[in-house]
Amino acid sequence: MMLPIPTPLTFLLGVFVALMGMAVRLVGICLPIWLMSKDVRVGVVASINLAQIGEFALVLCTLGVSHKHIGEDSLETMLIAFVFTAIISPFLIRNSHKIFVKGRGWYERKRGIEAERAAAIEDDGEERGIVLLGFHKI
Repeated sequence: MMLPIPTPLTFLLGVFVALMGMAVRLVGICLPIWLMSKDVRVGVVASINLAQIGEFALVLCTLGVSHKHIGEDSLETMLIAFVFTAIISPFLIRNSHKIFVKGRGWYERKRGIEAERAAAIEDDGEERGIVLLGFHKI
């Protein structure tokens, strides 16, 4: 199956789908942690690390197109979203702690919370290895 060159609208829709997928994942992981009154740092970092849309979504879309459940434009949109998240995921993962610190500072300024806690979680600049994340730190 050959996919045509995407139109600008299809490209923008694919980027929108990718961003919405990352936002929904962020809310879906962080909201339960926040409701349990735990530190949301683990949830933010985990959702950033899981930001990429998986290949299985492309397999499901391809099956949907072959069985005429969805159109080829939906497959194009998912393919663009997959490529977009595959490109930006390494940069997000490498800077996940910095993203968390900046986001938390913005959130605390918005709510008027003192920045004392933000200073306590500043990055020490030390290079970190790969760590498997789970809910063991909550």
